[in-house]
Amino acid sequence: MQMSKYKYINKVVELVEQLEWLDPREIIGCSEQEIDALDDLFDEGFFLPDSYGEFLKYCGHGFGNILQRESFFYNDIYALNKKNYIRKLYQDKGFFHPDFKEQFLDYMFLCYKHQDYFIRGFDLLDFEDPQVSYYEAGMLNRAFVLQDQSFSEYFSAEISQNVALIESSFKKLVKPLQKLFLIQKCAILNILDSLEESQSSESVIPRLKYKCMTVIDNLYSVPDYIILDFNEWDFHVICPPDSIHGLGCSSEKQDALIRSMTLAKESGTELYKCIQTLKK
Repeated sequence: MQMSKYKYINKVVELVEQLEWLDPREIIGCSEQEIDALDDLFDEGFFLPDSYGEFLKYCGHGFGNILQRESFFYNDIYALNKKNYIRKLYQDKGFFHPDFKEQFLDYMFLCYKHQDYFIRGFDLLDFEDPQVSYYEAGMLNRAFVLQDQSFSEYFSAEISQNVALIESSFKKLVKPLQKLFLIQKCAILNILDSLEESQSSESVIPRLKYKCMTVIDNLYSVPDYIILDFNEWDFHVICPPDSIHGLGCSSEKQDALIRSMTLAKESGTELYKCIQTLKK
């Protein structure tokens, strides 16, 4: 049996590796430079705990569409901590109880935000696997409320809960639709791979990447399309963009991209037809 390279997030890694509907290419970790940049936000002598560092390395930029609508992954968390969001909430008044003890903010790292009324964080004084606490606007508590004894426990529970929701939706799909969902997602990821290899500086590349990522995000809503009013006008939500002009890459790489986009369009058409058939 192969030993895991992770000490704190093994449960999540094992869970994710068993998911039929998740392509490994959707698991996007952070670079060492990105993690160092987050560390640099703290006063000298303070740095990210080991368990949170493992999370960042493994999936700091996300996987699938899990928690993508929350402030949980690197880009949001970096921006929020850079502007000292928790301290700002305290200074603006109205979020914390008037008698909230300010010293609880001194070493608190924000690791989760839901809209503007709920936050989670942990104490940077624990360098290994800190407790995770939360606070919600309007609470009467004068300090953060303990949620889990460690970040690894919290991370495992949070991901397991969100995975279960997607797993339930996926299993509700009939087998042919499950297969088409996976084929189409793979096809869009192949397009993204081709875009990575194009080595073009043209601005069209980021736009195409964004559109392809949007298609992938929309694919996770396929179970909803069975009951929602899904018309031909909405076909684009599960198909890649058509435009490949101005890529500025070699004809060989552009031909490969055209082929991958054609295949993705064909698989998206089949998926669309299957949904329409099931709605009748």
